[in-house]
Amino acid sequence: MKAEIGGQREFGPWAGPTPDATAGRPSQCRAMVEIVTTSTGDMPPEPVGRLAATSIDCADPAELADFYGALLGMHRLVETPDGGVIAITDGAQTLVMMRVEDHVPPTWPGPPQRQQMHLDVSVTDLDEAVQRALALGARLADHQAGPTMWRVLLDPAGHPFCLTTVTAG
Repeated sequence: MKAEIGGQREFGPWAGPTPDATAGRPSQCRAMVEIVTTSTGDMPPEPVGRLAATSIDCADPAELADFYGALLGMHRLVETPDGGVIAITDGAQTLVMMRVEDHVPPTWPGPPQRQQMHLDVSVTDLDEAVQRALALGARLADHQAGPTMWRVLLDPAGHPFCLTTVTAG
């Protein structure tokens, strides 16, 4: 079942500037409607659960936990005795780094090892945020699809992530 927002499947920050319906000011995202329905027009069913964490495969969980902890202002929540799994949190969101012995970093944006997911990190000053992320160990990706609104970087394990000034509100 695919969810739609306001009957439009193209909802997202790529929609460009539009008026913010709730505040009467320009926004970089399409105005969000009040009711979210499924593609059949029904209200979504009661969820089975809530997202607890986002897990990221890597060769070195400690390195990645330190990187994302500094990037996102998170602290260690739990760590297995062997260091193979480390969870970090800011009290609202949780990221889990999991050791995978044969981890192969994605080769974004193309083959042979495509990415499966990435994080978008909201920032107020894109250039400053890029410099700070680079100082923490990130690398700027070669391909930059929308560099005025997003910058694609690679974390120390090679996963792409975006810094963006695009927000939902």
